Amino acid sequence: MRLSAETNHLLREMASLHGPSFYVLWDERLSSNFRRLNSAFRSEYPRTKIAYSYKTNYLPALCKALHKAGALAEVVSDMEWQMARLYGVPPSMVVYNG
Repeated sequence: MRLSAETNHLLREMASLHGPSFYVLWDERLSSNFRRLNSAFRSEYPRTKIAYSYKTNYLPALCKALHKAGALAEVVSDMEWQMARLYGVPPSMVVYNG
């Protein structure tokens, strides 16, 4: 995939500030994609609930954005449970798996 000169420049600036490894999160797009996914499942299976696995990536901004969009938190450890609670996820929206 070729990046535009503007995008390439922006990424280089971000790398100079944050180092060579960093995440770029577009929470509006993430929320929109989540809502579309959720809607697609619910159109066929109305009782569907989608949970995001904290084990996959528990960055606060990512987890908070998904929770705000309506995702449940799926946790497998006490540490992840505590993180979900810290991020404002009520116990009724946490799936403890394991």
